Amino acid sequence: MKTSISLHDNTVHLWRVWLNDFTFEVQNLIDLLSTDEQLRATRFHFEIHRERFIIARAFLRKILHLYTGMSPEIIAFSYGPHGKPSIDYPIQFNLSHSDCVAVYAITLQKEIGVDVEKVTDHFKEGIAKRYFQPDEYAALMNLAPLDRIRLFYHLWSRKEALQKATGNGLFENSENVTDRFHVENFFVHENFEAAFAMTPPIHHIEKWHWTKEGYTHFS
Repeated sequence: MKTSISLHDNTVHLWRVWLNDFTFEVQNLIDLLSTDEQLRATRFHFEIHRERFIIARAFLRKILHLYTGMSPEIIAFSYGPHGKPSIDYPIQFNLSHSDCVAVYAITLQKEIGVDVEKVTDHFKEGIAKRYFQPDEYAALMNLAPLDRIRLFYHLWSRKEALQKATGNGLFENSENVTDRFHVENFFVHENFEAAFAMTPPIHHIEKWHWTKEGYTHFS
């Protein structure tokens, strides 16, 4: 297994980690976290949520190590006004986790956001009414119930990724914002919808999956 990964201009690397695969490692992974991250972990009411937070944050550090060479436990995060993390290195990244999966997006010196959503069996009409454009909402309501649910999460993941790319905590639909970003959905699993948003141009996309045996490409 390679111990470093090269990242080129106008390239995005997308990572997938199944969090439940690493619950056996939680006691070791928590040692990679900073004091404030460990404190955040203690605030989760349910053990499964605490474990998934620890694993997701630890693998963010392990992934960043591959690009920066910095030991995972010494990576120091800074946070924007709405909680978007960054490090003192010419690399940009974002992470998201939902249920048992975490996704990460890595690029060089570009604004980037990523989101993953577990597809449930409920249509969240209140969210759609509030945050979707009129044509998007109309398209949803014209679909059969199961198709409506799928399209809702497809669109919602795109909006969340765009919001996280801007780093301002607001859902932006104005043309000057949406025109600045390339937004694209990507496959994680049939039970999830995922998307990333990044300032163009984008010349290459690579997808990586970290398993118990190591990491490899996935399609």
